[in-house]
Amino acid sequence: MLKNKRVSVVLAAHNGERYIGPQISSILSQLEENDELIVSVDPSEDRTVSVIQGFQDSRIRMLQGPGQGIVKN
Repeated sequence: MLKNKRVSVVLAAHNGERYIGPQISSILSQLEENDELIVSVDPSEDRTVSVIQGFQDSRIRMLQGPGQGIVKN
C-alpha cells in the first residue's frame, strides 16, 4: 500500500439542494482526515451553496463552476 496517500473526490452540482446533503454525508463518511471533497457548483437557483456551507468540514472545497450547465461543469 502507498504511504501518505490522499484521495480527492470531485462532485459537480447544479440546483442540487434536494440531494447534495446526503451525497456529501456519504462521501465524507468514506474519506480519511487528509482527503478532500471538491464541489464545483454551477450557478444554482436554490440553496445548494447554503447546504454545502452548512457542513463546515475542512475537507470540503467549493469552487465556482463555468456557468454552462451541469454537463460542462
